Amino acid sequence: MIRFCSRLIVNDIKKLNNIVSSVRSGCNPPHPTRSIGPIFSCNTCHLRHQSTATPPAAQADPEETDSDLKIAELPMTPLVVSVVGIMQDFGFTDTDIKKLMINQPALLKTRANLWSDTVGTLIKCGFENAEILSILEGWPKVLSIKNNDMVRRIQAWTESGLGEKLMFEVLTSNPHFLEVDHVFVSKRIKQYQLYFENKKRVGKLFRLAPNTLEENWKIIVDKLNYLNELCTDESDIVSSGVLAHSLFHIKARHEFLIRAGIYKRPSKDFNKKLSKNPKLESIVNKTDDDFVSDIAGLSRFEYDVFLEIYKEELDDDEVGYDSDDADTYKFSYKKYRK
Repeated sequence: MIRFCSRLIVNDIKKLNNIVSSVRSGCNPPHPTRSIGPIFSCNTCHLRHQSTATPPAAQADPEETDSDLKIAELPMTPLVVSVVGIMQDFGFTDTDIKKLMINQPALLKTRANLWSDTVGTLIKCGFENAEILSILEGWPKVLSIKNNDMVRRIQAWTESGLGEKLMFEVLTSNPHFLEVDHVFVSKRIKQYQLYFENKKRVGKLFRLAPNTLEENWKIIVDKLNYLNELCTDESDIVSSGVLAHSLFHIKARHEFLIRAGIYKRPSKDFNKKLSKNPKLESIVNKTDDDFVSDIAGLSRFEYDVFLEIYKEELDDDEVGYDSDDADTYKFSYKKYRK
């Protein structure tokens, strides 16, 4: 891959010089001559095959849209011209590139060689063009990541066992994950796999609750242990996105319903199928107003008063933790009848 990137950079430098010379002389920049055929995943990443053939151009809309007007107003500086040429070589359309720059102005300040390095690496590791556009728009800082670091981090994700399709979805929707050190990623995924029996649930967890990748491990364990005390099913923990909320929020919502007589704390003989408790998703994800009216059947004033009282009841040691040692903080997981 390093040799590939080196050759790519040399070719791009030559092409950039030609384009800049053309711009200075008032000529139109030459169209890319290199044809990008099917690109296969690198051996390091063991990823999917990808075809980067440029899709057929869509028919022009007779009415000029706001987006078209913005594209027309995009200043074609030497940097923009260079980036457009580089991206076209990778199979991106002129319109997609310009829309990307308009939607994410921070990209207009990034050197052309960084575009070439990053996009080339992502393509070789199996990302499709649409996914790359989403990554660049969502996290432009990805262009500053060194190629070797990028490959190591993607490799850590591919070796995690989450599944190829799910992995690409997670990284595309959360491109800032690519900035997380590969050693930390491997460790955190293994920690979750000790809890979740299904590895794919870990990937879905990151997609629905992105904070769980880097959040303090002690806080995560406290959330999971509390949910286990309520006999919460693993699939519900993932699908509801409950771990995206703070521990106080999770506890307060449940405790309010318990004291209101609406939620029954599970006993040893708890049977989920026979339970009439409200669903976890409704408890934690509704707004305060909808929660108190639809689930609790009480007033917002009563809930606000409860929150003030409940905050005073909680011990100070429930707020803020410093350790991230998985050996120190373990799950108090107990099986129950479903």
